[in-house]
Amino acid sequence: MLLLAFVLIASRGVAALAGSTQADASELDGASAPSSITIPAIDIEAEVVPVVSEDGVLGVPEEPWVAGWWQDGASPGGAEGAVLLDAHVDSIAFGPGPFSRVTELEPGDLATITVADGSAFTYRVQDVTSYTKADLPYEQLFSQAGPERLVFVTCGGRYLGPDEGGYESNVVVVFVPA
Repeated sequence: MLLLAFVLIASRGVAALAGSTQADASELDGASAPSSITIPAIDIEAEVVPVVSEDGVLGVPEEPWVAGWWQDGASPGGAEGAVLLDAHVDSIAFGPGPFSRVTELEPGDLATITVADGSAFTYRVQDVTSYTKADLPYEQLFSQAGPERLVFVTCGGRYLGPDEGGYESNVVVVFVPA
């Protein structure tokens, strides 16, 4: 099964498609670029790599055990905006990934993002919601305005097949600073 999450950037939000572009970490401010995420409640310790959006599509790392950080969004520890992470829920080549368990998260569960300089930022789950792709509230979730929050997006629901757009929905986990 292959993640194919369609989320449009343009004026409506963010997009994720398998095979999109991964950023070159050397182009970033190394102090603020996330390097890992830990979510003890679901046994996740994962690498985080920067991804870019190209032609309105947000990159997703190929391996389901690696999360992507949208480098044009907020950085962990910032004063405002969405720190946006995405990852495959699974793949044909690798099988289920650790992010397939995000639906098990509950309000109050913690996640820690470590950035390249070793600083760590802890967030707590505020909400876990599944949206059909048509109903995903792009502007609300991916806005760079408002208080800092961590937004994690992956696919969910029933797998429809590659010709049908992959999964029928997206799972969105919104975290707030702990």
